Amino acid sequence: MSDRIYLVSEDDKLRPMEATPYAREDVLQRLLEQYPDLLAGEQVDPENPRRWLLIKREAGITHDGDESFRWRLDHLFLDQDGVPTLVETKIATNPELRRQVVGQMLDYAANLVEYWSPERIQQEFEARCEEAGRPPDEVLSSHLGLNELNGADALEGFWTDVKTNLEAGRLRLVFAADRIPSSLLRIVEFLNGQMDPCEVIAVELRQYLHEADGASIRTLVPRVYGLTATAKFKKKVSRVVEDPGIYILEPLVSEMVDRYGLQIRRRMHRKGWLRIAESDADSRGEWLLYQNKKIGTLNISFDGGSGGITEERRDQIYAVMAEQSLPEGVTVEQGIDATGQPFVRAVIPGFVYDDDSNWGVLRSKLHAVMPAFLAAVHS
Repeated sequence: MSDRIYLVSEDDKLRPMEATPYAREDVLQRLLEQYPDLLAGEQVDPENPRRWLLIKREAGITHDGDESFRWRLDHLFLDQDGVPTLVETKIATNPELRRQVVGQMLDYAANLVEYWSPERIQQEFEARCEEAGRPPDEVLSSHLGLNELNGADALEGFWTDVKTNLEAGRLRLVFAADRIPSSLLRIVEFLNGQMDPCEVIAVELRQYLHEADGASIRTLVPRVYGLTATAKFKKKVSRVVEDPGIYILEPLVSEMVDRYGLQIRRRMHRKGWLRIAESDADSRGEWLLYQNKKIGTLNISFDGGSGGITEERRDQIYAVMAEQSLPEGVTVEQGIDATGQPFVRAVIPGFVYDDDSNWGVLRSKLHAVMPAFLAAVHS
């Protein structure tokens, strides 16, 4: 049975368009290079459609161990959250489209972190921009939807996110083809349900042609497979609730805003810290919330932000904090940081970088400390 769609032209004629295989895999690869939107980011994440930044086509990946291999990944993209997205293209007539391509993709993913450092990814991106005659910051700002007011910090944070995602194994593996066979789809759905935080999907990109009077009309129709309801729920929860280690501060962002009327001044939670401030007109300064992986603590420090605080004011805040009833194990410190800024700091013990089993206790203690801090700052 033929696969056909219909185009109603401006002269009200119905023009049938037949599903037509790509002549070569290179054609499909060039389409994704030129039109990354064909990866259907709105289907991958309907709530926050993915946007694709091409880093390199034919990205070399090498493994040097007991056995040495060298592969070439068809495309390496980054989405707007800095998640490395590996795309391997095959056409339906290629016998590798089934099991062999899956093993190939897993080889790419396993060796990407070792061979493609964040610095190299950034260098390849800048080289690609230079070749196209466009400033890298301009291209990246457009990709992230930035303006002049929030640009500089966000650009720096983006590359930090790339590093963090690589270290955490947060990748997206995409199998792209003109037809996704059921055998591949079953494997993709299984992997996507099991590989957390890695995401595995298939993108079917059908090509439809209509030829008449020596002219040709082509329509490309993408469809994303593999995002089962269970897999999407599991990955959504892991992103925003209780990820261990470098992602452990993510859940606090919305909680701080909702519970205490605070706002995020600078958000580097994937690097291990974020800066928060009161959002009303009577704001008294800023806090720094951060992890200390070396000694295993979660810290909240008040330093007044860019305006700073005096040592006298620091001593007053410290005195009020010291009189507060704080959770067991929480200590209050005061001092001068490396930049000469006075600070008051609450130290919550029990943070473990790669273990979130104690995170519920840490969060509850933090939420007991924050009202005390607000009261001391406003005293």
